[in-house]
Amino acid sequence: GEEHVESFSQRRSWCRRLRRRSCYRSWAMGRLDGSGLDYYATPAWCTEELLPLLRQEGRGPGGVEGPIAEPCAGAGAITRVLRAGGFEVLEGDLLPQGSAVRCDATSPTELRRAFGGCRLAITNPPYSLAFECVRAMVEVFERVIVLGRLGLLASQQRAAWMSEHTPSVYVLSRRPSFRGGSQDVSDYAWLDWSRRAPMVRILECAGRGRVRGVRGRAVR
Repeated sequence: GEEHVESFSQRRSWCRRLRRRSCYRSWAMGRLDGSGLDYYATPAWCTEELLPLLRQEGRGPGGVEGPIAEPCAGAGAITRVLRAGGFEVLEGDLLPQGSAVRCDATSPTELRRAFGGCRLAITNPPYSLAFECVRAMVEVFERVIVLGRLGLLASQQRAAWMSEHTPSVYVLSRRPSFRGGSQDVSDYAWLDWSRRAPMVRILECAGRGRVRGVRGRAVR
């Protein structure tokens, strides 16, 4: 009986991992063949909103220590802004482009292999696998900052994990436009998992393409 239960449990776990990897690969392939499957390049202003927060912390040159990992780099939308702001960035992706290394962001093992020297990860993961990516990254990195819908925080299935790993929330006061047209129907935030006490801050985003800076209130 116990052997049968263990065997069934192992098979079920294996099937889940297989489905997860299949979904991730489908997302990556869809992104490259133009179908737009769950791929939305991050608007530059979203990442620009994050730069003052990183600089204000004073943890080292530019506000962070060491290189930043970007495990879902895609075509490099986040990387370009971070590098323009003076940060060193190492890129990874399931289907890497340019200087990026191959990396499955849902796998802690692959994240360690690709970004062994990094303590901070900043990325915009595919929405359908956002939670899987976040869990893996939080296991590997000292700090993880993810652009995500506020709804990522709300779910019965995620409640226990989120209660134990509650992030700081930096709310974007306007909605991004990921396809260059109308704004997204959901509200977004930079979600920051770190060793610090969680807080909420409202980022007062300026008009289209312009950033006013970090002037929101911190709510603890």
